[in-house]
Amino acid sequence: MSRYRQIADDLARRVRAGDLAAGTELPGVREHARAVGTTSSTVVRAYRFLADGGVITVSDRRRARISEQGMIAATRLLEPERVFRLAGSDDPALGILLEHLGALVETVGARGSFAGLRAVERGEADGAVIHLRHRDGVYNESFVRAVLHQDEPYLLHLWRREQGLIVPAGNPRGLTRAAQLEGLRVARRETGAGTQVVLDQ
Repeated sequence: MSRYRQIADDLARRVRAGDLAAGTELPGVREHARAVGTTSSTVVRAYRFLADGGVITVSDRRRARISEQGMIAATRLLEPERVFRLAGSDDPALGILLEHLGALVETVGARGSFAGLRAVERGEADGAVIHLRHRDGVYNESFVRAVLHQDEPYLLHLWRREQGLIVPAGNPRGLTRAAQLEGLRVARRETGAGTQVVLDQ
């Protein structure tokens, strides 16, 4: 393996392990070259390789920094053949994105937001699609902390969803609010689905 790749891979492993957090400033090129016993041009090449992979950001007159998505990018750089296993809630918009990602992402069996989190906890999935509204009105974080026991869970916000009820054509009962559901039969989502949590609340 070439020297610049050794340096790049070493930094990527430190990013993936969490030793170098997002926003961390890397040593200057000359300083880093002295520390690892190589040339400045080799470190420049290593930094450029990491920047091209999204692990770090490099701008003129400023030192390189670990990017906001550095941990994910580092994993992708170190394991280019790895398939990301995704569980959790059904989402039509996400389905469109997954069509373009092809074999890079595999959806696994767990369905529903809670089931997706449990799959991550058990190591059966690498990520979960969730939309769980806590009683305090905040989405997702409280549930992730509770299930995965992480003080600082990594949450990637993609978009907001509008949720509601589907009723027969013409809305014959004139339903306009949840309080009018009393006494009616409602087809519910499975236990643990984000939509079911909202309906229960």
